[in-house]
Amino acid sequence: MEHIIRITTAGNVDDGKSTLIGRLLYEHDCIKEDQWEDIGLSRDEMKNNPQKLAQIADGLKSEREKNITMDVAHKFFEIDGQKYMLYDAPGHKEYTNKMFSASTNADILILLIDINKNIEEQSYTHIQIASMLEIPLVLFALNKIDLQNNLKDVLILKTKELKRILKKFPLQNHRIIPISALNGENVISSSNRYDINSKSLWEEIVDFKNEEKSNKVDLIQVQKLYKQEDDKDYYLAKAFSNTIEDNKFWFAINKTEKPFELKLLSNINNQIIFYTKKLDFVLKTGTMVTPKFTFNKYRISNTVIAKVFIFEKNNFNKNTLLFQFSQGLFSGTIKNMKHLCLKKESIHDMENSYLEITLALDQEILICPYKVNKDLGNFLLIDAFSKRTIGAACIQ
Repeated sequence: MEHIIRITTAGNVDDGKSTLIGRLLYEHDCIKEDQWEDIGLSRDEMKNNPQKLAQIADGLKSEREKNITMDVAHKFFEIDGQKYMLYDAPGHKEYTNKMFSASTNADILILLIDINKNIEEQSYTHIQIASMLEIPLVLFALNKIDLQNNLKDVLILKTKELKRILKKFPLQNHRIIPISALNGENVISSSNRYDINSKSLWEEIVDFKNEEKSNKVDLIQVQKLYKQEDDKDYYLAKAFSNTIEDNKFWFAINKTEKPFELKLLSNINNQIIFYTKKLDFVLKTGTMVTPKFTFNKYRISNTVIAKVFIFEKNNFNKNTLLFQFSQGLFSGTIKNMKHLCLKKESIHDMENSYLEITLALDQEILICPYKVNKDLGNFLLIDAFSKRTIGAACIQ
């Protein structure tokens, strides 16, 4: 199995994200000797000190001293031939952008919720992000069942509340799993102790079948003209498809020139080198190139409808934004803006806001929905003055 399954954990502060990662790595014996030395405990000693499991995931000493995760800790491990990358994103509201970043390429999102509390605002935010990013599988880990004396009734109530939220923010696929990261109940193997009728968290992960969506776009984006000869031009480029081949009829999108012949020299992880016979024009950086048989399937427009997540309220001024697409940096105007959040009513309360916008760019570009191709279908919102990234968007 060559595909690495990417798992992100998210949740409110103190909901047990790092403890869960520690539990998973501990149970699968994925801790190296030098890591045990850094933690200051042996494997046998950890068995009697589960409250220190979080130290396995919190890779930075300063994080352990503060007892919080400030950045995205990540751990790679392999079990039964399957490779995994596990990300522990911070739970603080101020670091939602890091959770967003850690989730952009996730195959599975484990969203921890303390079963003994009400579902809090940050959990709403994480659900909105999972819906926007179309994460293939979301596992709601209702944690700390070891503190619950009435698990069956509470589980019914939590399930109803989550279903109500998911009506507005639908997910690709999800499961609701009661667990205790601290004592391991229902984490690795199914537990009958609490009359739990579900697979364990790890069993759901193992059963996950990642259906790699084949790229539906046959496109090349020019990155650089790196060599010219008397009769040839050589280019470095990024391919948005695994099936780029030599073709006598390629077009530069947004140009009216005749088609040209493209010769592929190499394709390594979709980074390609190709050459063309000398043309009347040079393919500029950012130019999108497509074969004739797919030329008419793309929408060329300056109007973009997108779902947007705003990270910062202080720098948000819709009149001073730039928009970073894979094709380049563009200016434009937000014509319409609609709040999609359950918890936000004020247009002025923008931090961690979930919006739908209609954007009018100052020039036409290739428009590709996020569900067709994630690389082409996303863009960033950048404050023109501070140059800070204040939000991210998925094209609808």
